Amino acid sequence: MTFSSHSTNLVVRFLGFTHLLIAVGAGVSSLVSLKVLVFTDDCGENPLLVAGFISACTGLGYSIQRWIKVKVFPESVDPVRLEFLKRWGLMLIFTWGIAFFLAFLSVGKIPWLYMAVLVLAGMGYAILPGRSSIRQLPHMKLPFLSVVWGVATVILPILMLGGSDYNIFRDQNLHLIILVFFARTLYVAGLTIPFDVRDLNIDHKEMKTTPQYMGVRGALICATVLVLMSGGVWAIEGQWELLVHSLLTASVVYPWACSEKRSEYYYSILLDSMLVLQAVVLT
Repeated sequence: MTFSSHSTNLVVRFLGFTHLLIAVGAGVSSLVSLKVLVFTDDCGENPLLVAGFISACTGLGYSIQRWIKVKVFPESVDPVRLEFLKRWGLMLIFTWGIAFFLAFLSVGKIPWLYMAVLVLAGMGYAILPGRSSIRQLPHMKLPFLSVVWGVATVILPILMLGGSDYNIFRDQNLHLIILVFFARTLYVAGLTIPFDVRDLNIDHKEMKTTPQYMGVRGALICATVLVLMSGGVWAIEGQWELLVHSLLTASVVYPWACSEKRSEYYYSILLDSMLVLQAVVLT
């Protein structure tokens, strides 16, 4: 991990290491899902409050998961991030905990079963019995993370806006939900691969991450294809702004733009900002 200047260092720590950008990106992703699926506040809940709740859950979840990683698997954490989380990890959990509590108070309907599944998935991703975790199981990190993001930013917001009351999973909208879920999981998978490239030298070989068994160039080409496939799904749905967004993302994950030697600004700011950039379709 490298920083080009002191100011860049501060920006990365504030927006990236605190998980702020990725949390906002989760909320934006939820709003995009609801817009594409034509959900509005007529459903009995404010979409912005739902997005805020999902952002708070994401920030808290990432903070807990990475704090556990620092405590149990410090060898798999970059030294700069390791130092930051050792110093501020508990404060991050406390701060995001307050955000979660306030968001919890602001929303009306919470599908507890789905929340419980996501919490268990998040904990399993962080640690399993025997000093292991789901992310360390061979070939599991990428599909697991992508599916969890799909559930958290597509299925969960639907349920929080009363989707279960309208039997939306059994009517003619089911095919659209499947397409949105598919587009989101493909996109997150493609966006995640560059981070595996960054962590190539610290991830355990047994994890079999995409760059470990495809090489850096092959993995980044795979990331580009996944993001373009996501754009293709958005095109099928007539979501041309999201197609353009996918094309833009593809340009920054392609091998000419990405490598294991890029600065942390590229990963923690540019790539995580791609999730937030989806907000352009909300205007």
